[in-house]
Amino acid sequence: MRSLFTRAAQHTKGHRLTPVAFAILVVAIFVIITTAKGKAAFRAPSDNITTGSLPPPSSMANEDAFMRHATQGTEGLDLAARLTESGGFIQRPVSWQIFQRDAELGLIGKSVFNDKTPIVETNLSPGTYRIEVKYGHASAIRDITILPKTRLGVTFVLNVGGVRTLSRVVGMDASHYSSARHTIIALPDNKPEKFITDTVEQGQIVRLAAGEYRIESRFDQGNTLAVANVTVKPGILTSLNIDHQAAFAKLSLFSDNKTPIKWQVHSHQGNWTKSGESKIPSQTPSMILAPGRYTFSANIDGKNFKQTVSLLQGKATTIILGN
Repeated sequence: MRSLFTRAAQHTKGHRLTPVAFAILVVAIFVIITTAKGKAAFRAPSDNITTGSLPPPSSMANEDAFMRHATQGTEGLDLAARLTESGGFIQRPVSWQIFQRDAELGLIGKSVFNDKTPIVETNLSPGTYRIEVKYGHASAIRDITILPKTRLGVTFVLNVGGVRTLSRVVGMDASHYSSARHTIIALPDNKPEKFITDTVEQGQIVRLAAGEYRIESRFDQGNTLAVANVTVKPGILTSLNIDHQAAFAKLSLFSDNKTPIKWQVHSHQGNWTKSGESKIPSQTPSMILAPGRYTFSANIDGKNFKQTVSLLQGKATTIILGN
């Protein structure tokens, strides 16, 4: 079976539809597009943001929706998606799901297609359907109708951009803080904030619908928070460096045996406390902490050890507990 996208690419500017084909086209292409696109007042992020183009996929047809005659039993859908209206088709895996739909009652029925692929070419019986597409954290929905002896081709323009975030500690070697995590929150205009994800790792590319977002940066071991706002633009990858004003603390524990040692860190600013258990000598707890005074304590071989220190911004401090 020949793809609608391949066939459509062969159409020339002067090609005319026959009266019958034109009538079918007017009746058949009933497409409702629902996409969410947040627009918020821009709050300029830090000046260490750089942008660059995402690698463009190879171009195919440029129609948004089109149809052609098909023999009975070969009716169906050909689907593809673009990052931007003028961009080529996305060549990476895209999540597609198609549901049966009752147009009169507005009810959604069972799923008839579910796959992760750049291009969809599937046979479906004539009827009404709902298409749901997702690429990264951007998504769109369309309701369509397939008439007897027709195949319908639909192209989704997702308006997707990318964000890649790196968290840093000012004045400190990067080897101390490779385990940062990032939370992304959408900032739609005149609407409540919307949580997107909180599992973004250092350097990970996240695909998002165009709009305004807040990115919150935290280290797995520590108590600091850094925040930056960013504007995501279609087809653009934004690299964002988020700087923490923090200190690095490493806890060295000494013991005559290999019994795990329980330790605790308490901040004198507020009620922040961190507890843990370490094996000796393989584990030496380390953490990124806000500047200030802290008390480090541990019970080692039946004895309590404690030390209070002042941690300075951009400085590394080793706290030794034990005999």
